Amino acid sequence: MEVFGYAITFMSIVLAVISWRNGRDMKAAIRAIQQDIQASREQTARQHEDATTLLRAIQQDVQASREQTARQHEDAMALLRAIQESIQASREQMARQHEDAMAILRAIQESIQASREQAARQHEDVVVLLRTMDERSERMHAETQRTLLRIAELIAAEGERTRTTLQDWGGHRPG
Repeated sequence: MEVFGYAITFMSIVLAVISWRNGRDMKAAIRAIQQDIQASREQTARQHEDATTLLRAIQQDVQASREQTARQHEDAMALLRAIQESIQASREQMARQHEDAMAILRAIQESIQASREQAARQHEDVVVLLRTMDERSERMHAETQRTLLRIAELIAAEGERTRTTLQDWGGHRPG
């Protein structure tokens, strides 16, 4: 029994040494695992910070992109409004020019009509004047013919008187 006692003691010592070594190895493994876990936590924290920073950067880029898109939209809308205003101004100017052109055309037509009416009146006046001149000319011609006939009659009468006087003197000639 003593041998058993020694054997049990020896085995107890061997088991104690093995247990101690196993405990020491387990503590080392636990420390390594804890260090790995800590390193993993630190790496996860860094990755989380990096992801958070990247996410913030992406959000800032998205926000900046939205703001730029909003500004571009506002600029495009302002440009569109300016184009519409320009088109409207052009339409209004064209309408005014059309109205001006129509007024000029009406004035030209009225002027042409007035010229035609004036030419017609002048034509009528010329026709009346020509008729009057023709009538006066005919009256003057008739008057001239009457005057010439009267002169011819007077000349003939004077010639007759002169012949009579000469004949009267021809029979009574002084001597």
